[in-house]
Amino acid sequence: MSSTQRHTEPLDVHLIAAREGAAGLEVLLSRRAGDVYTLARLRTAQHL
Repeated sequence: MSSTQRHTEPLDVHLIAAREGAAGLEVLLSRRAGDVYTLARLRTAQHL
């Protein structure tokens, strides 16, 4: 995938949070996974 392309996929996200981590800005997503919620951490903003 080139730097001009983006992967897109619909998500049922219930919480989006950003925090400053050791490697820079981290984006956290909380989403439903069946009957439970799961937390996903995206790459730091400098790598997006």
